[in-house]
Amino acid sequence: MQVYISRNGRTGGPYSVDQVRRFLADNTLFAEDSAWVGSNPDNVMPLGQLLQGHQPNDPPVLTTEIKN
Repeated sequence: MQVYISRNGRTGGPYSVDQVRRFLADNTLFAEDSAWVGSNPDNVMPLGQLLQGHQPNDPPVLTTEIKN
């Protein structure tokens, strides 16, 4: 997942989730910063909210149902 960040009219990214978590830990980024996934900023939300939906070590999402 590639994350883009916007603050005070400036945009940065893409960053990996691990990079974003490190930036949050060292106060380079803040949970209130605007963030979105991918290159289209139509679904902007606070960075803290975006990360709530993504936990480290999440299993991959399967898009196809396996039938026996």
